[in-house]
Amino acid sequence: MRKIGKKIYELRYLLIILSVCACYAGILYNQTMPFAEGWYSYYAKCINRGEVVYKDFDYLFTPLYIYFIALITKIFGYKVIILRIVGIIFFCLIGTFVYLSLKELFNEEIAVIATITSVMYMQSEVVQVFYDYVRMVDIFSCAATYFLIKAIKNDDRKKYFILAGIATSLFILTKQNMGLLFWIYSIILICSVSLVLRRSVKEKLIYFITGSIVPIFITIIFMLINGSLIPFFNQTGGEAVAAKGGILHILFNWIINNMSSFINTSKFSIICLACIIVSAIIKKKDEKNAINKQWLRKSEIYLFGILCIISFIVFAKVDRISKLLDGHTYLSPYSIFLIIIPIFIYYVINVIIDAVNNKEISNYKLLYITITGAYFAISWGCGMSGGLSEGQGTLGVAFAIAILLNNLEFRFSNVLKLAVILVCFLLTLQCAAKKMNYTYNWWGMDESSLQESVYLSNDIEVFEGIGLSYETLNAYETVYHIVTQNTDEKDSIYCFPQIPSFYYICNRMDPGVRAKVQWFDVASDKSIDNDIKILKNKPPKAIIIYETSEYAYNSHEKLFRAGEISATRKMKQFLLNFATQHGYTFYGRIKSTKNNSLLLYYKTDNDFSEEYSYRGKGTKESPYEIDSVEDLLFLQRSVENGNDYSNVYFIQTKDIDLSSIDNWNPIGKYDSGFYFRGIYDGNGHVIKNMTCIHEGENVGLFGQLGGIVCNLGVINSYVSGSCVGVISSHAASSEAMIINCYTTSSVINGLRAGGIADNFEGKIVNCISINECLGIDAAGAISYGAGYTKNVISQIDGIHTEIINSYGDNSVTYCTQKYMLSSEVINRLNSYIDIVNKYSSNYLEDEQDNDGAVTEKEYDEWMRRITLRYWKTEISGYPTLTIGELK
Repeated sequence: MRKIGKKIYELRYLLIILSVCACYAGILYNQTMPFAEGWYSYYAKCINRGEVVYKDFDYLFTPLYIYFIALITKIFGYKVIILRIVGIIFFCLIGTFVYLSLKELFNEEIAVIATITSVMYMQSEVVQVFYDYVRMVDIFSCAATYFLIKAIKNDDRKKYFILAGIATSLFILTKQNMGLLFWIYSIILICSVSLVLRRSVKEKLIYFITGSIVPIFITIIFMLINGSLIPFFNQTGGEAVAAKGGILHILFNWIINNMSSFINTSKFSIICLACIIVSAIIKKKDEKNAINKQWLRKSEIYLFGILCIISFIVFAKVDRISKLLDGHTYLSPYSIFLIIIPIFIYYVINVIIDAVNNKEISNYKLLYITITGAYFAISWGCGMSGGLSEGQGTLGVAFAIAILLNNLEFRFSNVLKLAVILVCFLLTLQCAAKKMNYTYNWWGMDESSLQESVYLSNDIEVFEGIGLSYETLNAYETVYHIVTQNTDEKDSIYCFPQIPSFYYICNRMDPGVRAKVQWFDVASDKSIDNDIKILKNKPPKAIIIYETSEYAYNSHEKLFRAGEISATRKMKQFLLNFATQHGYTFYGRIKSTKNNSLLLYYKTDNDFSEEYSYRGKGTKESPYEIDSVEDLLFLQRSVENGNDYSNVYFIQTKDIDLSSIDNWNPIGKYDSGFYFRGIYDGNGHVIKNMTCIHEGENVGLFGQLGGIVCNLGVINSYVSGSCVGVISSHAASSEAMIINCYTTSSVINGLRAGGIADNFEGKIVNCISINECLGIDAAGAISYGAGYTKNVISQIDGIHTEIINSYGDNSVTYCTQKYMLSSEVINRLNSYIDIVNKYSSNYLEDEQDNDGAVTEKEYDEWMRRITLRYWKTEISGYPTLTIGELK
């Protein structure tokens, strides 16, 4: 009994850390369910039903984690609560290895404070859930660091080199790029330390490499037996690299892409680094008078842990208290990088100088290099996936706190120690509050707060014991009921792009696609192109599309595609077209939180014959062609059915007469939530004889526009409603644009009557309006302007409003018929096009034209996306656009 008590006493600090970690993870483990959670549960379902990863479906990472989840689900089933319990264990293991690493470098009290703060900082990352594969990466990276520290500290203990090799190998087998980088770092470290200490390196390397080879060798044999080895190398090698833009792009572009983050956090980093340096200098000068006999009393460490646990419980119960910490800037992982790397470089140089001068090399310097170098390797590997994150900053935060506290060992430093500990405590609470209030956020996908997630599902078996917000639960159950009621278990469904959880929630499988998750950097172009063919041959009975933000598409295409369209975007457009073309019933948009929504399509029969399709591919080089009323009606119906055509190109190849349509329904009705966000190029052609009468509504050719309309004429039309704009009633966002267009129509009986647009917060550029406009409140080319207007001309004849001189946007040039018929208008319009072409052709990456004049202010991104048609004089004398020629 006495031995047990002694062992518990020796582990008292570790038990504090485990208690804090388990308490925090335990509070969060059974609440919220982000749509993107469940990738690996579905991967596991595929494996457990006989599919072989790499061979039968794609996976661009190494296989350890995917088989681990397959084993857990095979034994315990697919209930989410089981994996959440695994997450608690993961979090405790990370805390254990961080503490053990710090304990080798600093005293135990410092290690406790630094560990609790750093692991809480790690899990403040609102992307990962506790059992995410990235958390397994953290376990093995921290374990490998710990064993490396032990190996360097006790280089005669060969077992630590073996254990470091095994942990690094498992790191590689979970995420190859980060693991391989860490393995290279470990080899360099072992060789360098042996060199400066003038000791043999051969035996240590043999032990380390042997340890790292064994798990990999076992994995290779296993994969060789099940036939997945060759496809494994193809996918984790060439295809994974290609999905991220190539090896050089992966290695270095993350620094360029995140340079603004480094710059924005540099001041804070310099201040923190200065504090560490100054405290180290004072400590060295005051070594003889150091008063560190008892750094902190045990009771104070216990109190730190207890206060953390109490705070977590209070935050979970009273959201008003947790939200008090909202609005503050959280510690940036880029700050940590800028703090730790100079320390790493300093000690490396210091050790080299000592070695050259034959001085005795302090063991603590080598250990500092080991942990900071490990952080450097881990962070660089993390950055290669797009940027730094809180999760992979754990060791950096821990070391920065620990070394600062360790430096405060001089006279009169007690106040400073307490201040640092208080900051650590506040940072810990801040991180906890952040995770509870913002439980999940990934590329715009979010989730309700912890306190809102209290509703349980009675229908979805895998959600047993998981609390959800009312809105999220309703979204899940709506999809579940629609899919299960309209499909059989043998029917396939398709979930796009990062929501495979709906497969196992609805107990349905995919049609046999290779990319189970179609997210940008985890699915290759080759596989997605192949999956499009599979979907055509084996159409799913239901299609569920998560409405990923345009920001996510643009960012990934910038990061990994040099701005080119990604395969993920291609698949999205294919699915939206496919659903409309093949007669799927559109259930509608299903929302959970403000930023989360799904589109659901399902088939009630087995007729998948194609109903309609465009010519072209929808790209800038091969746009979809619009040359008939049917084409325009299909566009209107597609947008109404949820297809926003974001970043998709259209070109009108003929004049279109809408006289056969009794009453035109706008493309993207106002306030419907479904808007056109593509690029519609009229190519100089016109849409004529449009009758659009919807009293009391906001109407026009487009009800609410979110994309670009250019080079289009809308003539001889009649539009009537409440708030009217011939081309568009409203703008869905400031990104909407009407460029180089003209209208000659009648706009009457409106509250506000716009010859071009009404309430338009986007851009209207180089357009003319020759309309009869009658509005009660306002009338004019832009009857209520709130956006950017440039070079817009309107004939004032025919504009009538009951409010005197209420001609809408005052930046519009209102003119007489005589002026509109003059050559001056043509010259003015074409001169602007010349200027735009100059900006577009001369614009360079340094934002300067060839003459050295800065063009940043004049150049706009739309200028490279469209080609403006020049203007000419029509027989009637009015300006019109050229067709099929540039001038």
